Amino acid sequence: MWITSKIFKNHFLNIYQEMTIVYYRKGSDIRRYLQNLGEEEEEAINKIIIFELIKRIDIVKRIMKLSDHWFTALSEENGQIVYVSGRKDLEEFRLKGALKIRVEIKWTYDADTTGMPKDKDGELIAKVEDGLRSVMEKDKLAILTGNYLGAGSKYWVYYTRHLASFGERLNDYLQSYDLLPLELHCEEDPEWEEYLDLLTLED
Repeated sequence: MWITSKIFKNHFLNIYQEMTIVYYRKGSDIRRYLQNLGEEEEEAINKIIIFELIKRIDIVKRIMKLSDHWFTALSEENGQIVYVSGRKDLEEFRLKGALKIRVEIKWTYDADTTGMPKDKDGELIAKVEDGLRSVMEKDKLAILTGNYLGAGSKYWVYYTRHLASFGERLNDYLQSYDLLPLELHCEEDPEWEEYLDLLTLED
């Protein structure tokens, strides 16, 4: 048997009704019907419920899975090359409308003659980027949508659902580092206009 206890029956009953997988009865008759199922009938219906639950979970995971697909492009600022990275396949998150606040983090570094960070700064920037992205995206408080590197600056662009929580988490994360030359700019961007502009750079 897959689900034989009354606890499991009652637990899945609401899901069973919500999905409208009602093969024999409707409404309150379902509860009475389940209590009188034969063993083979019960097992068959439980298999159907399990199948539908797995299918639903798979759909949710597929829809809300955070993409790690990126494109790269080149831009220019003050005669120097800027490397642009944009995150792809975020349409579901944009349309959901939960991440309405855009946060831009700027790091001004000592650049070489090409506008790129020197080795020590470059390594530290990469380390901070990976760690910050991990803590922000672990529960999707915010997601990194793009970043820019060149002409003496590194920019990260996040979209978050709650600015105060973003700030608290950012401060907590940065406590393990010496003071970093970071500047923040925040604004409402419910349509993700900056992100849509970024996507125009993709070939």
